[in-house]
Amino acid sequence: MAIPSSRPKGLAMALLGVLVLSPDALLVRLVATDHATIIFWRGVLTAVGLCFFLLARDGRAAPLAFRAVLAWRGALLSTLFATSTALFVFSITHTAVANTLVILAASPLFAALLSRFFLGEAARGETWAAILVVLGGLSVILAAGLAGEGFAGDVAAVGNAAFTATSLVVLRHPQTGDPVPAVVVGSLAAALVVGPAGAPLTVGAADMAALGLLGLVVIPVSFTLLFAAPRYIPAPEVGLVMLLEAALGPALVWLVLGERPSREVLPAGLVIVATLALHSAIALVRDARTLPAEV
Repeated sequence: MAIPSSRPKGLAMALLGVLVLSPDALLVRLVATDHATIIFWRGVLTAVGLCFFLLARDGRAAPLAFRAVLAWRGALLSTLFATSTALFVFSITHTAVANTLVILAASPLFAALLSRFFLGEAARGETWAAILVVLGGLSVILAAGLAGEGFAGDVAAVGNAAFTATSLVVLRHPQTGDPVPAVVVGSLAAALVVGPAGAPLTVGAADMAALGLLGLVVIPVSFTLLFAAPRYIPAPEVGLVMLLEAALGPALVWLVLGERPSREVLPAGLVIVATLALHSAIALVRDARTLPAEV
């Protein structure tokens, strides 16, 4: 349990992490090239940015952090991240940003479901209720995509949420170790596997600037902050703050590119986000009630 006096620090980390991450989808949309090329440069530059972070944090001992990737949990985490990042870019480039981010916001609930079966962690009644409501909302979004042109992107977003949820379950195991090296390896793996299908050497200067901002700043800084925040505040509170991305990301795309959520997706997305927020709030209240007994 986090120390009460550290809560402002953890909350600030989570908020800043989400604010830094919120232009992610917009930057992907602003790059005028195919999704394979975006995955290549997003992966390579993210790996470079995180390596600089490891050097700043660990100094000469930074290479030793990659020993965690040699263990099967670290290798699994790298594979999961590589797949989820490829699916994220594909989804963003093949459906509405609101669809992708709302579907991805459901990852923590999917993680709770997976934890029940793989870690034996009992899911509470409100979690099962929230899962049913969220699945109902997701079915509305997928049905709307099936009737339009974004179904492939919506399906990719569901896959992204599933792989992200699995990553969260792996991270819960105490022997998983530092996740940053796994993200570095996963980013490079996604770039090397998917990149050859694109045209990485044809990217113009403006697109390269957007990709550089995304890979060298947005993803490394936001991931670093969001990975650190649970050390100071409860995980449900981090999840609650991260729901802001489901609102901020589409809002930025709407303001800059004029893309607004469809009539079907907007109410379904609001129901999903409201359900997730209520679920996180219930968990926070429960944590607050048990804190005096654990301090």
